[in-house]
Amino acid sequence: APTSTASEEEMEIFYNTLQETIDSIPSRDVKLLMGDFNAKVGLGQLNERGENLVDFGSTNNLSITNTMFKHHPRHLYTWVSPDHKTRNQIDYVLLGQKEKNVRTRPGADCNSDHQLLAADIKFNLKKLKQPQHPIRLNYKTLDKNYRVEIENKFAPLLLCEEERSADDLWNEGKETIIKIKPRRFDSPVDEALYKKQNTKVQKMMRKDKGKYIEQQCEKIEVNAAHNSTKELYQSVKKLTKSFKPSADTVRKRGSSVDGDDIKERWKKYCSKLYKRNEYLPSFHVELSINEPEPPPLIKEVIEAIKDLKNDKSPGADITAELIKNGGPSLEAFYHKLCCKIWNDQKWPADWVKSVFVPIEKGDTLQCTNNRTIALINHSSKILLKILAKGMLGKMETEIAKEQAGFKAGTGTRNQILNLKMVIEKSREHNRDLFICFVDYTKAFDSVAHDILWKDCQTWGF
Repeated sequence: APTSTASEEEMEIFYNTLQETIDSIPSRDVKLLMGDFNAKVGLGQLNERGENLVDFGSTNNLSITNTMFKHHPRHLYTWVSPDHKTRNQIDYVLLGQKEKNVRTRPGADCNSDHQLLAADIKFNLKKLKQPQHPIRLNYKTLDKNYRVEIENKFAPLLLCEEERSADDLWNEGKETIIKIKPRRFDSPVDEALYKKQNTKVQKMMRKDKGKYIEQQCEKIEVNAAHNSTKELYQSVKKLTKSFKPSADTVRKRGSSVDGDDIKERWKKYCSKLYKRNEYLPSFHVELSINEPEPPPLIKEVIEAIKDLKNDKSPGADITAELIKNGGPSLEAFYHKLCCKIWNDQKWPADWVKSVFVPIEKGDTLQCTNNRTIALINHSSKILLKILAKGMLGKMETEIAKEQAGFKAGTGTRNQILNLKMVIEKSREHNRDLFICFVDYTKAFDSVAHDILWKDCQTWGF
């Protein structure tokens, strides 16, 4: 803090800067403030600088812990003049907890005119909740009994001729499937045997870990002897890399936010991410359907169900394994549901919801360094696959031959080969070659849908 000769303006700037720093600290963090404040509070007469410190502490709910316990004066003063005649208490420890013992250690040699200040602090750390993992289901138990139950439950639903919306039909079918889910993975039956085997495995793991560390150390010595710098640093990094816990905070304009503010921060980020680029031309697209396409056939629904991939995260949905093993009754239900959606031109509410999962990429505290992966409803993929397959034949004639991505039988290897041939030809004929690589930031997240609709109309969709 400024000395006693400093002006009031300097003191105001100091406390304003200190207040900004305190405000930037998340509320869940422990605030510990200590240093030379050049103020008199506990020992001696309270001065104006001491009043400023007391006001600052009360405003931020910080206690001046030096004044909490009664000690001998030699355990209170923190500064001694060069002639050893003047002693003052000007160093303080401010903490958000009360009744913490703080005293000086006069006998400590710290090579300063200030005395060593020691504080006994006990923190009650918040117990972090373990993340709740989704219930693992044993899909190996999807046998004939599962199909029989599906047949029995869905038979009345398929025979019902009552007019219902796609939402009602989907919700009833979803609840029926959830009730017939397979059992969970069984836990060990013999607990005593499990503990014995677990102890044995842990012992073997510790032994193998010791051998692994010895091998890495030998490898480091060999790399150091051969002056292999790159391999040396890689081995050291692999051996010394520590566990990095996941952070439940995000940054916002230099400061960190936590708790409920995280959701609000992600909401603002996603709103800005999916906001239409104001520099793009806008189009008003009117969808006119002269000859509506016929609803999908049962054969198309069956093929789409077979194309669903296993072991995919469903979010809050029914997994692909439950759909694919449902048998003819479940296939008939999805055909009826797809036809209902096709004719009404309205999707169920669950099918238009997505679960966003941020995938870490670099500094996880920055929202921009996370890939926003969306988990969509697995059942909606059935109708989406039917639509995509119907559009594929038309799109093959519209997409340029140079397009290698998202086309069957092509990939980046084609483009790499073309690029390699161009480079070889330029060297062969001694010609200058300029190559420009363009990487769009968040390309798929920033697609203008009105322009996409206009292009689809141009192509005849």
